[in-house]
Amino acid sequence: MLKKNLNHARSNAQPIVCETRHERKVVCANEHLRDKLEIVNTLSKYTLLALILVLIALSACILPDGTGEGVDPMVITQTYQALDAIAEATVQAIQSQEAQATMKASIPSPTFTPGPPTLTPTPTQPSTPTAPTIKVSLDTNCRSGPGKVYDMIGALLVGETTEILARGSVPDYWVVDNPDYPGHECWLWGKYATVSGDTRHLPIRSAAPTPTPAPGSIRGYVYIDGNHNGQRGDPVDGHISGANLFLKEGACPGTTMFASTSSSSADGRYSFYNVPPGKYCLWRDMNQQTLDPDFHGLNLDPGEDLTEVNFRYLP
Repeated sequence: MLKKNLNHARSNAQPIVCETRHERKVVCANEHLRDKLEIVNTLSKYTLLALILVLIALSACILPDGTGEGVDPMVITQTYQALDAIAEATVQAIQSQEAQATMKASIPSPTFTPGPPTLTPTPTQPSTPTAPTIKVSLDTNCRSGPGKVYDMIGALLVGETTEILARGSVPDYWVVDNPDYPGHECWLWGKYATVSGDTRHLPIRSAAPTPTPAPGSIRGYVYIDGNHNGQRGDPVDGHISGANLFLKEGACPGTTMFASTSSSSADGRYSFYNVPPGKYCLWRDMNQQTLDPDFHGLNLDPGEDLTEVNFRYLP
């Protein structure tokens, strides 16, 4: 459109009548400059400003010198031609910029296509293991620690089930919920036990210090079994006084002598008190009359009182 306006301006321009040679020819040049400015008045303000600066510079080239002589017509003609070339080049540059702007506008902008949503896994809570349980095939005492030296504080009977709380530091012992006192723990021997569930996650419980066991006692009689029935106290029975007895530590025949005593003269009774728990062997005096049996093997528990550990004479 700009080029069409330029051609229209050229066709409507009035002929330029230049003055005679002896007049100032610059007037004619300035008229031609005005025509060129009218042709390019449709240009943008930045392009027009640059063209004006160029025209002013070219105009300076055709001014008369100080003697009053005019400029050669050939110079004027060349100046006009240069102005036409500048205007034509400006029009082409603007048309090129318009074409580039149209091309950019026709190129579609890239569009963002959303992909499938990212699924965030829902955290799963760790499962709590089922508490293991225990039952027994034979009634079993439940104690304050692993062994008979500890007090008995409960019992797990056949048909009952209780929860296992920990593994014992002593082999084959479990720390369980006391069947007789729920909410309190006790130690259960596992010899007759059946465990259900996983016990690997259970803590290991150390036993309390071994308590000082309560001492026990051993008592009995040395008597004459008149009717050989093995029962003391029949009318035909009697008693033996002064029979010597020896209590040795350990399983029979025993090792170290623990104590000795003699039967009384009144009713043939004897006794050993304050005996620590353990295994013992009670012997008769082999240098005295024959008694039955020669010895007794004993297993004394803490605080236990063994009675009727008797020796008899068979007449």
